[in-house]
Amino acid sequence: MTVPTAAVPRPVVHAFYQALASRDPARIAPFIDDDVRWTIVGPVDVLRFCGERRGKAAVLNLFQRVVPEVLAVTAFARAGARPPHRPDPGPGTELDVQDVSRSLV
Repeated sequence: MTVPTAAVPRPVVHAFYQALASRDPARIAPFIDDDVRWTIVGPVDVLRFCGERRGKAAVLNLFQRVVPEVLAVTAFARAGARPPHRPDPGPGTELDVQDVSRSLV
């Protein structure tokens, strides 16, 4: 697996998050390396999407099948931010993700 050594452009990061929110394997796959090791830290016995997945197929299965059974991910946004076209769905129904792209180009 190749580890990126250059900054990832902001549009690429945005496209990646949009692909994850879609749960469409065809949109997610181009961003995932064949030899990926994907780890989500958390209590595996409580949140079955936590833990380590190895390989593209396992990661795609995670976002296509496992995550939707637990979370309804509709978009990725800065914590506390909500697009004007998206009403508040209520507690526990949407995942807010920190803006990790701040340090990216």
